[in-house]
Amino acid sequence: MLSTFTRTLFAMPPVAYMDGHGLDGVFSGHQLDLHALHHKAYVNKLNKLAKQVNMQDASVEQVIFEAANPEANSSLAAFPQRKQLFNNAAQHFNHSFFWSCMTRNSRPMPPSLETRITEEFGSIDCFKREWETAAMQHFGSGWC
Repeated sequence: MLSTFTRTLFAMPPVAYMDGHGLDGVFSGHQLDLHALHHKAYVNKLNKLAKQVNMQDASVEQVIFEAANPEANSSLAAFPQRKQLFNNAAQHFNHSFFWSCMTRNSRPMPPSLETRITEEFGSIDCFKREWETAAMQHFGSGWC
């Protein structure tokens, strides 16, 4: 017999490389632990705020959308912490995506991608410099 599971709180995703050893050449285990604590603070605040507007069962995408567009959820229009709800949901989403983008099992860049980047930017190093410059102009890009 199958049982049903209802998620009632937001949670950090499981991350295979969060084992104290880090990602060689990228993050130490200590750096990852600190960043995970940072993410956990967003999750805790998101859970507290989501409960206040009965959105603890919603997807994080739905919370982001409705907090950004209060006309989509009339109970959020008057919620004084709507911006905080949005920010914490968005940061939970961003951090969850961030964790999923890294692995210990790195692979070489596909040749077709390397060709396109080189055609567009002149070299991989030029692309990296332009990417970092552009990224640093945006909120939340301190890890770039």
